[in-house]
Amino acid sequence: MRKRSQWLDAAGLALVSRRDLPSTARDADKLLKDVVPHLSPTQVACLQAWLGRNAQLETRYARAALAAGRSSEARAQALATLGLDPAMKELQDVLRQAGPESGSFHFAPGATQSVFKVALLAPQSGDYMAYGRSLRAGIELAFEDFNAHAVAPVRLEVDETLSEGWLAAREGGAALDGGAGILVGDVLSSPTLVLAGLANRTGVPLLSPSATDPMVGATGAPVFQTGAPTDAQARTLARYVVKNDKRRVIAAPANLDSTFLNPFSAEVKQLGGSVVRVQASSGMRDFHAVADELKRRAADAVLLPLEPEQAELWVAGLMKQGVFLPYLATDALDPQGFHPETRRVIEGMVAVSTDYALPEPTLARIDSLARAAYGQDADRFVRRGYLTGQLITKTIAAGADSPASFAAGVRKRSGGLGFVHYEESEASLPIMAVRRGQLVRVH
Repeated sequence: MRKRSQWLDAAGLALVSRRDLPSTARDADKLLKDVVPHLSPTQVACLQAWLGRNAQLETRYARAALAAGRSSEARAQALATLGLDPAMKELQDVLRQAGPESGSFHFAPGATQSVFKVALLAPQSGDYMAYGRSLRAGIELAFEDFNAHAVAPVRLEVDETLSEGWLAAREGGAALDGGAGILVGDVLSSPTLVLAGLANRTGVPLLSPSATDPMVGATGAPVFQTGAPTDAQARTLARYVVKNDKRRVIAAPANLDSTFLNPFSAEVKQLGGSVVRVQASSGMRDFHAVADELKRRAADAVLLPLEPEQAELWVAGLMKQGVFLPYLATDALDPQGFHPETRRVIEGMVAVSTDYALPEPTLARIDSLARAAYGQDADRFVRRGYLTGQLITKTIAAGADSPASFAAGVRKRSGGLGFVHYEESEASLPIMAVRRGQLVRVH
């Protein structure tokens, strides 16, 4: 039992015996006292996630955090553990060595809030059930990949929110009380912002895989978005149309959302092209002036408005003026939503996906597993869940063993508004084109 590789097993056995066989509690406590000093913070956090709180384990975590220079974490852990055992002198010693709290941001304690216990807060019934269940499927598949080979496995807890803010608040609080060290959710923006409030108050990181509000990540340091940011979509589309389709002068509505238009324009310019910003009222139906401007500036493509109704207005208006240029868009513009007469004009339209795609071998495997285990294909929410689950396990595998170190690890690979960056081997934004009235992937 004293070999380094067996300390975790020994501690786990002691905790299980203590919980399930009260008559063995004294012997279990003796074993814990002997084993705990040999456990790493990661091992302690894993045991807490799977078997519950224990004062000796938490004290070990506090001491290890202090030794590693994480004094804020050590102090927070000691204060939390004193609630279990107020007279524990060792914790008082940790508090003295950690010194007074510095800084205003509260970091959640490590073993009390374990990153090895992840709470998914998403609808499992009701109107948004399909989305929530798909997220769950994707995360579970990612965790199964990790846990098959992990010494310290990750545990997923699923909490029903119905995508209601009040329920997200209640269940999120309960998940934190139960020791969850990472929150994931919700499907819609409103309950996600409620969860962001909990994350910012406690320091426990929140990962948002599907909220549509791009400002969710602006709410605070521990809040991250695992979907595709608008600027990444814009730059991906710009690179493709300039480098692959050889478009050099691209016209765009001047009032198009700046979070898309500005990075699109910057990328086009960097590649040697230019973007012509055409003035047009959102309610304008006479496109004569627009058509004249496109001809005068020798535009060889048109970036359509991001909203489907406005996009079709532009297509119909330019068609009326006899202008038939290649169109650019995002896949939010579904060709099947266009009227038949305008649908034929957008044949060949190039669009960037608003969702990340998994590498083909990974997608094929996840799709097969999802069908076998959940009776569904790897839809966009399964893929979002899988990417989020992978982010969690890769960050933990890199050494994150607490909410604070996990947030720091994710922050290293995040950009503006907390959007996570992915390597090409993890995910990419596909380019689509309209073929026979359907969007199909071309790159």
